[in-house]
Amino acid sequence: PNPPGKGGPPPPSSKPAGGKAPPSSEKTPLVCDFVVHFAPMNVLLDPRYVQQAKRLSGPHTVHALVNARACPQRCVYPSHAMNLALLHKLHPSAFPLTAGILGSSLAGG
Repeated sequence: PNPPGKGGPPPPSSKPAGGKAPPSSEKTPLVCDFVVHFAPMNVLLDPRYVQQAKRLSGPHTVHALVNARACPQRCVYPSHAMNLALLHKLHPSAFPLTAGILGSSLAGG
């Protein structure tokens, strides 16, 4: 191998090809295109959480709430019912199995 400065590749640099250092994360806020909020309602409504969500938001950010109270619905397909049952095992209070939510999906009809 060639020693540095003797025809070998230049030493690694923290600067990109344009010669400017990348912007500091302190100066450039993180803005997300899509944010999934996987949390119970008491967390989603907490002013501290709302403030943090606003910090991640730009003018075109889409927010999705993954929470049974925010978007209650009946299961139509057996696979949907199975996914809900798995989510319930993961976090029972965020994904409760209330009467009628599974419909007849698990019974095959």
